[in-house]
Amino acid sequence: MKPYSDWIKIDLHIHTNKSNETKTNDYKGIFDVDTLYTKLKNNVDLFSLTDHNIINVDVYEKYLSEHNKDDDPQLLLGIELDVLIKEESFHTLVIFQELNIEEIKNISTNLENKYVKKNQDIKERKLTFDDIHDLFKEYEFIIIPHANKNENSIVNAAQKDGLLKEIQTMVLLQYFGLEKTKETHKEIFNNGFNNKLNITFQNFDDIPYINFSDNHNINKYPCHHKWENNIENYKICYIKGKSNFESIRFALIDPKHRIKKACDIETIEKDNIDYIQSLTIPNYNENECNFEFRNQCKLEFSPHLNVFIGGRSSGKSLLMSLITSNIDSLKSKIYSEKLNRQVKLKLKSSSGVDGTVSLNEDKIIYIKQGEIVEYFEKKDLTTLIQNKQDTYDIYKNEFKNHSSELEDLCNNLVSCYKRIYDIHSNRKYEVMKSDLENGSRESFTISLDIHSLKANLINKNEINTLETQLEKILTFLSGKNTLLKNNDDDEIVIESFKGWINTKLKNLKNKEILIKKQSEFIDQITNIHEKGVNDLDLKSVSKARSNENLDGVINNIRDLFQKAYNLKIKSKEFDNFDYIYKKSLQLNKDIEFVLKVDQVDGRNTLTDFLCNDVLNTKKENTYSSLLDLINNKCDIKNHSKNSDVELKKKIEITLSDIHKKLKSPDNILKYSDGTTSEKSSPGANAEKYLDILLGNESVKFIFIDQPEDNLGNNYISKFLIKKLREIKFKKQIFLVTHNPSIVVYGDAEAIFMANNDNKVISYKPIILENGEFQKEICSTLDGGEYIFKNRSNKYNINRLKRK
Repeated sequence: MKPYSDWIKIDLHIHTNKSNETKTNDYKGIFDVDTLYTKLKNNVDLFSLTDHNIINVDVYEKYLSEHNKDDDPQLLLGIELDVLIKEESFHTLVIFQELNIEEIKNISTNLENKYVKKNQDIKERKLTFDDIHDLFKEYEFIIIPHANKNENSIVNAAQKDGLLKEIQTMVLLQYFGLEKTKETHKEIFNNGFNNKLNITFQNFDDIPYINFSDNHNINKYPCHHKWENNIENYKICYIKGKSNFESIRFALIDPKHRIKKACDIETIEKDNIDYIQSLTIPNYNENECNFEFRNQCKLEFSPHLNVFIGGRSSGKSLLMSLITSNIDSLKSKIYSEKLNRQVKLKLKSSSGVDGTVSLNEDKIIYIKQGEIVEYFEKKDLTTLIQNKQDTYDIYKNEFKNHSSELEDLCNNLVSCYKRIYDIHSNRKYEVMKSDLENGSRESFTISLDIHSLKANLINKNEINTLETQLEKILTFLSGKNTLLKNNDDDEIVIESFKGWINTKLKNLKNKEILIKKQSEFIDQITNIHEKGVNDLDLKSVSKARSNENLDGVINNIRDLFQKAYNLKIKSKEFDNFDYIYKKSLQLNKDIEFVLKVDQVDGRNTLTDFLCNDVLNTKKENTYSSLLDLINNKCDIKNHSKNSDVELKKKIEITLSDIHKKLKSPDNILKYSDGTTSEKSSPGANAEKYLDILLGNESVKFIFIDQPEDNLGNNYISKFLIKKLREIKFKKQIFLVTHNPSIVVYGDAEAIFMANNDNKVISYKPIILENGEFQKEICSTLDGGEYIFKNRSNKYNINRLKRK
């Protein structure tokens, strides 16, 4: 049997032929214990024989004596009673805690005496709830009325006038469940009896519905009821725990997580098809460690919630380390490498192969003791975006690109400044009076670019080369080339081609003549131009020079305005550049992961930095400020020169913090209530952070050492435990804890008690459904006794008063 709470199959409503004594023709067929055992062996783990208003003591005695192995279906004493409330009656099962045969005989005798005392016919037996409590007050028992739609159902009784108070009392103050055979019966109950309850108690998801066979012919098991009218097989009901009474009690206290249909179990098993199955710890004693293991032990883990408890320095965190250090992707450290090599961790795999644990890092959460709060103290939240890493990397690159854009913008701005700075000091913009008087556009000179004209002429050497090549081809074709002239058509083509070559040679001769004439014409024009220039009088030369000076000034001014326009454009881009940058990832419907660069040094814009931190100026825009710098109306702070080199250095130093932040933006969480992680305490952020980690659907393995550290008790009781219960059937969870609420309210499947006896460490698996183990939990965890008591009394007088 598994050493942790697992899903077991139960059927607490099976009849024997003894029911025929109290109900005419109630049982069909022949009943015997051997057939019972054979039918239940592979179908049911825990069952009860519940005859109508009578106990089949002989059958109980035979079964308990012959089938008492741990792996046999376990039998609990039960009875199906007709319960009377005022004038209405309904059927209810009463299931007792484990009893020996003498106690069973005693209960049977007392029951029979009660009916005799009430002077009731054997076929008309009925008891009140007062009778039941009086009869069985020395024993632990559970009441499970019928809830299916028939005359023997509590559904019918609950709708009768005057019965509401009694039934409410039964539901709210006792260990109580409702037996149904169809899902629609639950709906009937909710729409009938449940709607009559005070609104506080309506639609509670902790009212336990449980399904049994009500079998009246063991030979036809697992058919429902009297098989001749209904041959449908009984849908096996599962509860979580061991094959004992305490597991039933826990199931009725916590039905949402401890009672499941077969289809639910299939889904759970599918979600946990891969899980860490076991850990084997060897005999170990070495000087480098301050502890030892004397006996080799093998710990088997639940696919669901596993918790490690124990006193201070008992080895709880050591056990967690022994597991995580053997998972390759975690790279966790253990006290001793030698011990780590000897420990064997086994994974139950969907491939059917058990072996060393190798898990993808993105499927694991591992939080060491106190580590949750440290994330917020260190302001490192990047582990939150494991399943959104690609998007996160894209956003990080966008921030870096934004930094590069800013750098390029600054370089372009300084470059534009340099162009103006250089020409402003080296060029002249003065216009002489004499140039204005002498300069005139009425006379002009002709300027010829002789070299350009000659360069555009066809090269004579090229023509000569082409002529030579064509003549060689012509000579070749005129020879006796018999291979080229195979027929008359070849002769025609060759003669035609020779004619084309002769035509081209004639054209080349004509081009030579034309080139010679063009060259002679250019030489004549050159002579005329030189003569005309030499013939210009002194006044014409003076006008030409004045016009040349005026053109130079105009060109310089035009160039200056163009460069000033470029500087203005880049200055405007600089003024409009928003260095405050933000990107966000939606982690879930309530929380955003935000990457951001906020205001630096109280400056909203780059212009603020330039005008206040780079230059000594009162101007409020970049363009005007730089023009003042060019004209020496202001200077660069702490620099003696106004050159572009000094300006670039100062801008780079001033904006260096912006570049650092863009390359490494701040990470914060933004919550749906409007608050953010940067304005919340580390403890409050740790709670939000843990919500995200536990809600990550891609994560399949969770390891947390003392999650309650730095978390408020209100958060643990209202949110953390609820989240653990919500996800534990979809993920495998390992927790080190000293908080009894996490163990008990979290409904841990596997609990390992760590013990350190004079530095000899041992681990013992325990379960919640064992009374002796409950005492150990209470003695180990502060407040454990209160937690167990409070859980058991989920419906009690104090709760009624609070509501």
